[in-house]
Amino acid sequence: MEYCDYDLFAIVMSGKMSVNEINCCFKQLLSGIRYLHHMGLAHRDLKLDNCCIMSNGILKIIDFGSAVVFSYPFSTTIVEASGIVGSDPYLAPEVVVFQKYDPRAVDIWSAAMIFSCMMLRKFPWKVPKLTDQSFKMFATRNGGESLNNLLKKTPPPPSYFESNAVPPIRFNNPPINSKNKLQNPQIQQSIDIKPAISQKLHKPNITGEMRLLNAMPEYCRPLLSKMVELAPACRCNIDEAFKDHWFNSIDMCHYEEEFEKVNTNKYSSEIITSDLIKAKNHEHTVVDQSEAHIAFLEKKKNGGK
Repeated sequence: MEYCDYDLFAIVMSGKMSVNEINCCFKQLLSGIRYLHHMGLAHRDLKLDNCCIMSNGILKIIDFGSAVVFSYPFSTTIVEASGIVGSDPYLAPEVVVFQKYDPRAVDIWSAAMIFSCMMLRKFPWKVPKLTDQSFKMFATRNGGESLNNLLKKTPPPPSYFESNAVPPIRFNNPPINSKNKLQNPQIQQSIDIKPAISQKLHKPNITGEMRLLNAMPEYCRPLLSKMVELAPACRCNIDEAFKDHWFNSIDMCHYEEEFEKVNTNKYSSEIITSDLIKAKNHEHTVVDQSEAHIAFLEKKKNGGK
């Protein structure tokens, strides 16, 4: 693998990321998850520290020590995972409650936590347990159901009309001009945490999913709400995430691969060429190499020791 100049944690903590850059990293992350899930693999330890950024803005997922195979070729059976792996703030609640779980839903939840942290530059909670007051408020529902029961919920079967209906058009996405740039100047600026956002997240009277979503821009709430569904069976899968209108509008830096035929005197073969396609509505943050990785930041925090 190519050398990666930064890890995403260091970039986020620099406080210099624009919202368009955050969205680009989020879409790259979900693109990587989609590739893994289509291969039958789940990462299980997705976090800012395990996302590296190259100097050209391309995101790479690293550290597959906790990855598991959930689907084998020619099999339709999903192999459940077990064990608590990963870092506390990114853990899906079913990981700490149940002995076995679907690892795909765990990756979706962790990706939502990464996006939330990029937007807020803080974690919504320290650990997804009811002993954590912030998570307890998030997990509170009007019916007063226990967390165990909420996690066991299954999606209702679609009615005939719902399954054949045309999806409704949503108008809660930000306006986008011909260059795919958000027209709201407040959304374009870098994300320094403002007291209003912090207060919104911690208002004592806000419970349920809005405790988190209320601190987020309206345009990303429909997708994020599906990614942080408490019940893993009701959480969106990676392909459903890619059907979100706002998500699809994100301008993302990526490689475009082409197959090229090479003819020699004796043989004819194909090679893959990659061209970098950079998004036009943002530049990627650059930080000093002394602060480019979490290890350097921790060393600096401890006075260079």
